[in-house]
This record gives sequence, structure tokens and C-alpha cells, in this order.
Amino acid sequence: MRGLFPVLRFDAAEKALVERNFARITFCFDSGLGVPSGPAAVRLAPLEREVKEHSEVRRQEVIEYSSGRSLLLLALFFPGRCDADCPACYTNRRLRNGTLTLEERLAVIEQGARLGAKVMYVPGEGEPTLDRFLRSTIDFAFAFGMSSVLFTNGLLLSDSRSWRSVHGQAPEEFLEWAFERGVHLYFKYWHTRSEEFSQMMGIPVERLITERIRLCSGLRADVPLGILRAREIASERVGIQIVAWDGFEPEFRRITALARELELYSYVERPLNAGRCGGTATALTGTYARYVQEYLSQQQCERFLYSAVVLADGRITVCPAFSPLDRRGCGTASVRMPDGRIDLLSALHSDSELSRTRFSGLNAACLCKAVQRRSNRSP
Repeated sequence: MRGLFPVLRFDAAEKALVERNFARITFCFDSGLGVPSGPAAVRLAPLEREVKEHSEVRRQEVIEYSSGRSLLLLALFFPGRCDADCPACYTNRRLRNGTLTLEERLAVIEQGARLGAKVMYVPGEGEPTLDRFLRSTIDFAFAFGMSSVLFTNGLLLSDSRSWRSVHGQAPEEFLEWAFERGVHLYFKYWHTRSEEFSQMMGIPVERLITERIRLCSGLRADVPLGILRAREIASERVGIQIVAWDGFEPEFRRITALARELELYSYVERPLNAGRCGGTATALTGTYARYVQEYLSQQQCERFLYSAVVLADGRITVCPAFSPLDRRGCGTASVRMPDGRIDLLSALHSDSELSRTRFSGLNAACLCKAVQRRSNRSP
């Protein structure tokens, strides 16, 4: 089964360079880390001591020299409106107050690109295809040489009538346009039967428009029409997001078999029932845990030192997996400066609490580590 899109796989040497540049800038901002408490902090401690000896003028020179290659990925949350109501989702499906304007969002994208980001990553707080600035955002990122990776529930792309009412064109037209502009789509796909899948999304089954297909293996599966449409246009830009739910092994194996036969890329993750779902994390056990481990797309923690994560209201966090409803995942940093400017560089490097979290890889709001520990202990 294909895993991550190639645009999300960065060269080890490139990541190491960006990590050092990112750290060097943070140290120049004097957001001291205190006693190093994680592998990255220990590894970069000599660099911190070196930078602390620089004069103020030299620090500014280091920032200017290093900033152009200090990011690889810009994760950008859109406002929270969604047309599904998945019980496991950490968001509340509502548009947020104080979200970035289009001009502010584009400024963040431009600054991210100038800091070296190659990918705009939209993990979803809400459904990106409902965003009225979607086309403008994709176009702008593409103009700055960035590919885009969007996570979608696929409901709108499966429903031609609804898509036309929102965007004024056929979904196939949008898909062709988007793929030409470097867009990659991960579709939510949690079950091969429409009835169960619609329940997992909290919607009536009639809203889930699928086509039943039979694979060479004999497997019959209800596949959302949006996935099939996108695959027909540019299969190399289409993937599915799969969640390895507890007690879900037979269905998980069916979905991975489908992904292999249709040659779909995949993003596989464990459930993190966060935010409005109570902050609990589910561990897998036994042979199921070992099977899932082969496919997991565990990238977030290693991204701490080469990515910027900007929430819909402009706040900075270190990881998209932290619930936007839970401020423990964030410091006080925001891309909005007191004078009204957008300044991504300062937001990323001027908050000491955020810096300590980023370099230690530890945070009270992080659920991934708890899940990993429990699953690793499974028999």
C-alpha cells in the first residue's frame, strides 16, 4: 500500500539543515530553553551556547542568513465549519470568531514560502472544501511554488449538485484545476459499508454518495464518488485517511486491501479522542497493533523542528494533533502582532514556552505519546 504522498517525504540531510537553521533562529531570538529535556534540545545545546555568544548585530545577520531555509512545511488550519459531525472529532464544527482574514492568511502563506516551506498542509479543523477562499488560497500557494495537501471528508466532492451550489462549477472541473496547481487530497475513508461509515461521520446515509465496486480480490466496497472522480483525473494525487479504531481489525484490513488494489496513497493514524471527546486516547493491542504499526503515518513529532502550525485564529502550536480547543498545545504566540502586522517568523521563535515544547517534544496536551506507550506494551 502506498503511504505518504511523496511531497511529504523530505530528505534527511535537508531536514537536518532546516532543523539547525530553525534552532539557530530561535536561539537568536533569545527564547532560552533552560535545561534541555529532550533529544533535540540535548543535540542542539552546543549550537545554543554558540549563538548566545554572538553580538546583537551578529544575531540579526544569522537570522537573515538562516531564515530562508528554516521551514519545510506550513500547516494551516481553516475556519471550523464542517458538513459532517464525526463523534470522534476534536472540533465543534462551528466557524470561529477572530479567524484570519483572507489577506492575513495569504500573508502567512507568503511568509511561510519565504522561510522555505515547500508544502501547505491543511489538516482540517472543519471541512476545507466549504471554505469560500479555497481557490484563492490554493492559487496563492502555487504561485509561491508550494504544493498543497488537503484533508477532506469528500462529501461535497461526491455531490455534484451541492458542489455547484457552493462553487459554481462541476466537481470534476475543480479537481482538474486543483491538480494542475499541485494539490494532493486525502479523503476520509473509515468503512467499506455506507451505513457504518455514515454513522461514524454523524450524518444520514443518504448524504454519503458512494458507488459499490468489486475488487479483484472479491471484496465489495462502497467508495465515495469523490474518491473515484479524483482518482480518474489524477490517481497520483489521491489518498485516503484511515483510522485504526479499537476493535476494528477486520475492517481495517479490508480498507488497506482496497487501498492497495486501487493504488491509493494512505494516511493511517490511531484515534485521538480529544477536545470535545474528553481527551482520551485509545491504545491497540496484540496482532492488530503490530499490523497497524506497519502502516502508521507517524510524522508529527519529527516535524516539530521543520514545520509551522498556524491555527485558524492565528495562534501558533507545534503540532496539528493538539486540539484547537485546548490551549495547552499552544503558547501565547500569534502571527498577529500588536501593531496589526502578520509576522510568522517572530511568532515561531519569540515564545519561550512554545520553544521549550518544540525542542523537548513533550507537552501536557499531547496524546500521541500516551497511545504509543500503551500500544508498545501490548502483548
